[in-house]
Amino acid sequence: MKKILLFVFILTANWASAQIFVNQKNVNATNYQYIEVWEKFNRSTDQFGVMVDYGQDSQSENGNAKLKLHDKKGTKLEFNSIVSILNYFHLNGWELAEMKRTDEVESYLMKRRENFSLPKMEDKTSSSLGSN
Repeated sequence: MKKILLFVFILTANWASAQIFVNQKNVNATNYQYIEVWEKFNRSTDQFGVMVDYGQDSQSENGNAKLKLHDKKGTKLEFNSIVSILNYFHLNGWELAEMKRTDEVESYLMKRRENFSLPKMEDKTSSSLGSN
């Protein structure tokens, strides 16, 4: 019984520490209410990478790197399916607001869930919206 409880605790602690990091920024710790998410299938690994737009500047020559979802250590996250991506965002306090398809790419407009407790804000001024 102790082994089962330990396993559940470790599993729960792992999910509880999951966060949305994009370009080394924890998007969950901001005051953004909407983000756009789209998947990018990697044929070599049969996994889905994730791109996240929270309003950051991505017009540089390395723009795609500024959009990729990664963990706290900077490792790019990959998922088995689109559903696993949506579940990951749900666990982090986001819900699907709209799905759209353009140029054979599906994107997902995610809205911060109202019943999800917000983390401490980095900057509470409205001028920080859309800035890095």
